[in-house]
Amino acid sequence: MSLVQYPIVVRPAGGLVWFCTICVILLAAGAIAFHVWNLSAPEPSPTWLTLVIAVGLSLFAVYALLSAGKSAVRLHADRIEVVGVFRTAVRRFSDITGVRQGGDAGFVLVAREGVRSLMVPKYVTSDAAVVDWLNALPYLDMIEAQAAQAELARDARLGATEAERLKNLQRLRRVGQVLNVGGYALGAWLLFWPRPYEAAVYAALAAPALAFALAFWRPGLFILVERGRIEMRAHLWGLLLAPAGALAVRALTDVQLVEQGPALMAAALATLVGLAVATAADERARTRIGVVFLVMILFPWAWGGGVLMNMLLDQTPPRLVPAVVEAHGGEAHDDPALSLRAEGRLYEDLDVSGERWTALRDGDHACLVEFKGRFGWRHVLAGGTCDGGPVLPIVPVDAKAASGA
Repeated sequence: MSLVQYPIVVRPAGGLVWFCTICVILLAAGAIAFHVWNLSAPEPSPTWLTLVIAVGLSLFAVYALLSAGKSAVRLHADRIEVVGVFRTAVRRFSDITGVRQGGDAGFVLVAREGVRSLMVPKYVTSDAAVVDWLNALPYLDMIEAQAAQAELARDARLGATEAERLKNLQRLRRVGQVLNVGGYALGAWLLFWPRPYEAAVYAALAAPALAFALAFWRPGLFILVERGRIEMRAHLWGLLLAPAGALAVRALTDVQLVEQGPALMAAALATLVGLAVATAADERARTRIGVVFLVMILFPWAWGGGVLMNMLLDQTPPRLVPAVVEAHGGEAHDDPALSLRAEGRLYEDLDVSGERWTALRDGDHACLVEFKGRFGWRHVLAGGTCDGGPVLPIVPVDAKAASGA
């Protein structure tokens, strides 16, 4: 390194940067044009939303333009500087303790206590001298992975000898990979083709429970929260994330609660209980990032699963309430919905079929179908008429198909 001429300045590749910048500018121009068109439409969609999108993309375009011309990394003999649009971050070599993978964004220079770590963009790998400097730093991800493997090689639960333990560890990791793929498949099943409906919901509910059970059964071998880019243990990320997210999305699209408060409070309580269980099963979940990750998993799992089970387990007959059509939402072929007024209350944006959306006009009589719910969380659907029409199914294939029954 003594022959290197300092400072070494590395900038992002011009072609790709300017291509991305032009794309952002075009998006901003499109958003502005859409906002102007929306203002002149006979029935404009929410103008505040199109304005926020247009302003946000315009600001992002300005930032991208400034970033394209200013961003750089400067390597000096005793420090590294990352130049951004608004500031230049500087870290002295004496403050840096190692480097980690930062995903697709680049590399994280880990600093000593009291000094913030620094993200270095990936484009620095275009300069051989900077790459040599990075390679000379301790690679903390690999160091931690080697320490974890050495610890697991001494774990008697994995076998009698070190070779047997490492072999069984590989098997556990393969099991974790299969379970994660299964979790993503369950999420896709529930989101895109929930047939049969009940089975898809129950399977998605059971998947995170299985992850917690495995973490309790083999603590330290199956883990709920992944740490580091090189994970030696069997993590169950996919088994948690995809089913929980799919449950929440299904609950949002298929069930229209009369009041959200009780379900939200129950989900919050269940999240706290689940967090206590998870932190007892996996010590890695006791970190701040672990708690945040688990809350992001547990709350949609509890809320979405609770709302769907409230619908599926309800055995009481629905109540048919005469209503009047107040307004139409969407189009017959694109997210059709009706707003109904019943018993002095307005129920907005109830999903219906395209045929029912077309058949009913504002002011027409309709029927609000109210279900009590297994847990007392009332939910509703928009029906046709309340005088002898067919009772809507409590378990819809999807909300629109059900309301068109």
